Amino acid sequence: MVKIIKLHDRSDLLVAQLKDQNRKAQYKFYKMHSTKLLSIIRMYISDINCAEEVLSNCFVKIFKKIDAFNGPDIAIHNWIRTIAIREAIDFLRTKKNIEFPTDHFNDLENEESNSTDNNYDINHIQEKIDQLPDGYKMVFMLYVIEEYSHESIAEELNISKGTSKSQLFKAKKMLRRLLAVENYNDEKI
Repeated sequence: MVKIIKLHDRSDLLVAQLKDQNRKAQYKFYKMHSTKLLSIIRMYISDINCAEEVLSNCFVKIFKKIDAFNGPDIAIHNWIRTIAIREAIDFLRTKKNIEFPTDHFNDLENEESNSTDNNYDINHIQEKIDQLPDGYKMVFMLYVIEEYSHESIAEELNISKGTSKSQLFKAKKMLRRLLAVENYNDEKI
């Protein structure tokens, strides 16, 4: 007897149920994606209570706008990820007065990292990223984690391409400083 192993979870069937406003499907979809989306949102918003609020808003938007989704089953993950990122950015825009200093730098693309120690765990790195000012943090996350171009970041955040580059430069510099100070303190012990 041949045993059939289900290799892929067909999201398109679940999406069809979501489009019919099926509550059980919505709950299943929430359970499948809430942890991942919360971790994405959490990268932008340090306060867990605010991040959970954004997650709730994110699912409300997903369920309201699901009819607009017409992609293949694997594209649903990218679609909801984009919604989560935009919700986090919108939250930061409305709840905080985020400033993007406008000094520009030349040759930022050639900036080399001075950090040689890559033995940090993800929670430790997230703690350091959380110490960045919100403008630095948003640009850093969009560029480094989400792999947006500076043009895309500028469009998404309504800033210039040069401002995006300078914010990334400053974020990297500040992260290196935070990690260097910590390494220096560890060496003294």
